[in-house]
Amino acid sequence: MSTLESEHNGGGEVGSRQRWLAAIAYLGPLALYSMTRKGKSPFLRKHCQQGFALFLAEAAVVCFLLIISNTIGRIPILGFLIEILLELVAFLGFLVLTLLGFVRGLAGEPFRLPVIDEWADRIPVGDEDEDVEDEG
Repeated sequence: MSTLESEHNGGGEVGSRQRWLAAIAYLGPLALYSMTRKGKSPFLRKHCQQGFALFLAEAAVVCFLLIISNTIGRIPILGFLIEILLELVAFLGFLVLTLLGFVRGLAGEPFRLPVIDEWADRIPVGDEDEDVEDEG
């Protein structure tokens, strides 16, 4: 295990329960489920923060796309093409980030989402002094 993995995982192995909770943290509102579980390891805490930040970013982009749809999207041909292009780029970008986070969380690997990770560090997930539950 590398130094980065040891720091990210709190120095210990990650059990299957922690890995599954980390993976579902990237599935939109299900991040709240992972965030409310007791006994979060530093590994799970980090994935919960990133999953919830990704969900908030998705919600913000959807609001932005609704505004674009109701303004620029009303232009007959060009507006429609711009709207479709922006929606496609946003969808594919968030799909890639979600799949990367899900797979890395399930594999028990540390993962830092580009750009979103700095914002995610500000999200409180729970007490850092909680005891980690049985991870088997």
